Amino acid sequence: FFRNGKASEYGGGRTKKDIVQWVNKKSGPAAKTLDSADAAAAFVDASEVAVIGFFEDASSAEAKAFLAAAGANDDVAFGITTDADVAAANDASFPAVELFKKFDEGRASFSGDLTSSDDLEAFVAGNSLPLVIPFSQEMAPKIFGGKIKTHLLVMGDNDAEYFAELSESVTAVAKANKGKILVITVGLDSQRVMGYFGVTEDDLPTAVLVNMPEGGQMKKF
Repeated sequence: FFRNGKASEYGGGRTKKDIVQWVNKKSGPAAKTLDSADAAAAFVDASEVAVIGFFEDASSAEAKAFLAAAGANDDVAFGITTDADVAAANDASFPAVELFKKFDEGRASFSGDLTSSDDLEAFVAGNSLPLVIPFSQEMAPKIFGGKIKTHLLVMGDNDAEYFAELSESVTAVAKANKGKILVITVGLDSQRVMGYFGVTEDDLPTAVLVNMPEGGQMKKF
C-alpha cells in the first residue's frame, strides 16, 4: 500500500474481510467518528473487535494518544466520539477507552494512562485475541503478526481424556499472563505446526514456549 510515496507491506489476514478492513484502515482516518448511539452500535456490531475512545475534546492529549494508537494498528477497528449520548448508551464516561469483542468476556475497559499511546497499543494487543487461541490458518497472521512475541503453544488431542483438565490448566495460565504472552492450542489438525517443533502424536500432550523478538532469532523452550 502506497501513501505519499511511502510503502507499507501488507501483514494482515488472508480473508476478504481482513483485506478490506486493512485497506479501509490505511486509506481512511485512524478512527471513525461516531456521532450517534445507533452509529456506535452498528460500528461495534460490524467487527469481531472494536475499540471506542470517549472524549469531551477531540483535540485533548488523551484523544491524540488514542488516535496515535489507532493509527499504529492495522487489524482492529477504532472509533472516536465526543457525544455524551453515545457515552451514556455504552455505559462510558469521559475520558475512556472501551474495547468490545465477540468472545471471552465481551468487553474490556482501559485503566492505564490515557495519554500514553504505547499503553493503549499494549491494551488493545492484549485484548483483541481470545484468551486461549485455537490455532488455524486464518488466525496465524494475527498470532504471528501481532505485538506480543512470546507464545505458549500447547499441543494435544482435543478428543483425548486428558483434554478437559488440560484446558482448565491452559486457561489459568492464559489469565495469569494476559497481555504478556499468547496462549495457543494446537490440535491434531495442525500436523505441520507440530512437525515444525519436532512434536509427534506420541509426545502429546506437550507445550513449547516460543520467543520471537523483532529482527531476532526465534528461541524455543
